[in-house]
Order: sequence, then C-alpha cells, then structure tokens
Amino acid sequence: MKSLKRFLPIVIFFIGCLGFSQTAEEQKMIEKGKKMQDSMLKTPMYKELMRINDQEEANKKEKKANEKITVKPKVSTSYSNPKLENYPFGSLEVNLMVIPFGMENPIKIGTMSKSGDINFDFPKEHPKLSKDDKESESSKLWYTIFSKCSNGSEMVAEKDNIFSFDTGGLSLWTSDNHYVGVIFTVSDEKLMSWVEDPAYMEPILGSYFELIYVDKPYQYKGNCNTARMMEEGEDDAKIDYTYNLNLKAGFNFIEYKIENIHKTDPNIMASFPDKVSVTSVEGIPNCKWIGKYF
Repeated sequence: MKSLKRFLPIVIFFIGCLGFSQTAEEQKMIEKGKKMQDSMLKTPMYKELMRINDQEEANKKEKKANEKITVKPKVSTSYSNPKLENYPFGSLEVNLMVIPFGMENPIKIGTMSKSGDINFDFPKEHPKLSKDDKESESSKLWYTIFSKCSNGSEMVAEKDNIFSFDTGGLSLWTSDNHYVGVIFTVSDEKLMSWVEDPAYMEPILGSYFELIYVDKPYQYKGNCNTARMMEEGEDDAKIDYTYNLNLKAGFNFIEYKIENIHKTDPNIMASFPDKVSVTSVEGIPNCKWIGKYF
C-alpha cells in the first residue's frame, strides 16, 4: 500500500514538470497523464486498496497505543534493600533487637519503618557485660564460627580467640518492650521450615544467614568436618564445611550455603546437609527477609 501512495505523487510531480514544456505534443502527453490519474483515482480497485491501507495504518496506531498502556514496569528481583512484606505493625514503634546474653543485655541493631523496611543501625560498641559473659567459651571466636567442626576448639590459636558472639535470631520488639516477631533470612522461602526445625524437616539446596559479632578483624580460608551418627548398622555420615571469611570488626552477616544433602528415610530421620560453604557477606545479604509474628 505504501508503494502505491508513493507512486502517485511521483506521477503527479512528473506531470507537473512536463507542464512547463511548450510543445503541443508534450501538452497532449500532460492531458493524457491527467486523465490517466483521474481514472486511477476513481476505480473501485484503487478505492478498496486505499481503504485497506487506511485500516492497516489505523490498526498499527492502535497497537502502539495499547503497547504504551499495557507495558509493565520491570520488577526488581533484588533483595538488597531488606523489607518485610505484609508487615502488620505499621502503627507501632518497633525496634530490631538481638539478645545473645539474655534479656538483661538486649542489643538494638536497627528499627522498622511503617511500611516494613528494615533500617539497620549497628552499635559501635557491644553492651557492658559481666566478666563471666566476656570470658566464657561461648564468647570466644572458635565457638562463634567453628563450633560445628569436630576439632573447632583447635582451629583458632589462643591469641586469636578474640571476643565474639553469635547474635541469635533477629527479633522485633515494640518500644514498650513487647516481643512481637522474628525475622528469617533465607535465599528461598522453602528453606524456612528446615531452618526452624532441622531435626524433623527436610532441607533444600539454598542459603541461610546468621549475624555474628567479632571484636577485631579476622580472615580465614580452610575446611573442617564433623560426623553425624546414623542408625544402628550404618556408618556415621561426614559433614564437610568450607570456609572463606573476611570479617571486619563489629557485626557481620555470614552465609551458610547448602551445597549437597544427605538423603535419608524420612520415616526414620530427616535428611541433612552434608556439604556446606560458609562465607562472610559484604554488607547486608541479598536475600529474602521473612517475618514471623506473634
């Protein structure tokens, strides 16, 4: 259809140019051309072609208009900005707390926005603790990081056994000290049930995250393992851990990535991870943040 529209102006232009000629023969050609043009424009075939062409042009314009209306904005799959979906406490002032040393020594690590955004604000110093808390085995680096290993207490030299602790769960507390929820950090929501109850639930391949504190920077690359007792008549199962840690002084997130699963008869005992990589996270984990409320 476009070629037809383009052809007619060319014919008309050509005829117009010929109009400047003065010879009688050329004048006859001009008149003949005009009659041909008029004849073409009046034919039913030309009218039908133009109707079809106009309809096609209208359809194209309508399609473009619909595309502008129906194009959906890109949805980011990144979870680097931590947020709880369907957050129910928008009318309350809620703090993000950890309680590694009991209710007497809570540590505030951030706040919740009205819309469910998690605003981390880690304290520069840990709370004042008793001598017993500071010097206990559970406050030593080996226990915080390598307690899963069969030789964990031997993996850190005594001079490097700096003060540290695993913060435990990320808890939601109202400003008037009511415990209203806990936050899980996982790569896949299907991993939640196992994180809550690893003794009875089945794991999947994926990652979960923990928050720890170390008094000084610490780096480590290496491996360790432990054994898990199986049913009578079966050899113990070996669980391997591969570490790649670069911890800064203060609070750090650690990723535990389940690389392989030892399958069992679920009627006897739950399956369990037997190959796990343990890696320090730079900043805040890029994961799913899931709230469980009370």
